[in-house]
Amino acid sequence: DAYIVSGQSTAALAEVDRYAGTIGRYPERPFLEATIRFAAGEDDRADADLRRALDTLSVHDLVSENTDPMVAGTIAAAANIFVYRGELEPAGRVLELARGVSRRAAELAGAPDAELASEMSDWRLRGQLYAAVGAPIGTMREIWQSAAEAARRAGPERRAPIAASGGTAAVGLLASGGDPSALNELQALSGREPVQEVRALLALSQHDSAGARRALTTDQQGRPALRYVVYARPISAQVYYGLGDYEAALRALGDFGPKEFERAEFDMRWGLLPRTRLLRGEIYEHMGRTGEAEREYRLAASQWRTAEPSLRPFVDQVSLALVRVRRVLAAQPGGLRVLSAEHGDGGVCNTPPPGGRKP
Repeated sequence: DAYIVSGQSTAALAEVDRYAGTIGRYPERPFLEATIRFAAGEDDRADADLRRALDTLSVHDLVSENTDPMVAGTIAAAANIFVYRGELEPAGRVLELARGVSRRAAELAGAPDAELASEMSDWRLRGQLYAAVGAPIGTMREIWQSAAEAARRAGPERRAPIAASGGTAAVGLLASGGDPSALNELQALSGREPVQEVRALLALSQHDSAGARRALTTDQQGRPALRYVVYARPISAQVYYGLGDYEAALRALGDFGPKEFERAEFDMRWGLLPRTRLLRGEIYEHMGRTGEAEREYRLAASQWRTAEPSLRPFVDQVSLALVRVRRVLAAQPGGLRVLSAEHGDGGVCNTPPPGGRKP
């Protein structure tokens, strides 16, 4: 993992090869190697290698009585490759395989409630996957409904954590579909308010601009920690953008980008990245920074060049934005000049704040 984080792909692959020679059985090796190649920028090869592994390996192949519980995390991390490229079906297959490995390992170890824990893991991981890319809305709704039904059946002491396993999907339904009903139900089941950024987005969806601004500036210290993942900066930027405060939106978004993302574990931000680039591009465009807007739109379009049909509306939106800003740039003195530097490449942030709410 240290080699992956530091970007030393050659050393990482050599270490995998050395370890394979000492351990004998190493079925998860293709997933780790794909993650290493992705971290090195070889996402086409990583994609192809990972698809072959998915077609040949099953839970039975990956689990034995001596399987390290960390194997499931190694497998899940490889889903970042597909999420980054907008390829949701194989990403879902990777996460399902990781869940199956985790569940089987827990059963072999005699862990209690292995079935419920596996279902909650499914709702969490798939909720993060689809909330990140903003589609399909129907799938996010199904995830939330499954978690909510399980929470209603549970006793009071378990209701909140079970409901929270669908929390990211509930946030996704608001952020991408404008539907607050799942979040309202989550609050009723858990007895907890969402974080201030989500409350601001809720207020904005109800055309309450003053309430949205108030929520963004409310101190939440001392409130119970969340048990589902919410990335605060993109949501804050979305709210400020909706309020027409483009300077504040850009400040809120900051340097959100790959240098902060995890490589050695599943990280939904790889799927959130194109939507964040679109938002940053729109902010730049409103501020008259057309060249910078063109760069963000171009990066978003390039990232999801192989995206699945469910993401077509987003891809079309980016394509139209590219045409629009390139016409503006072509009419300027000197014509269109492409800015080649990519925003926010580099290392990762390994110490996100506790409780599920992340910057």
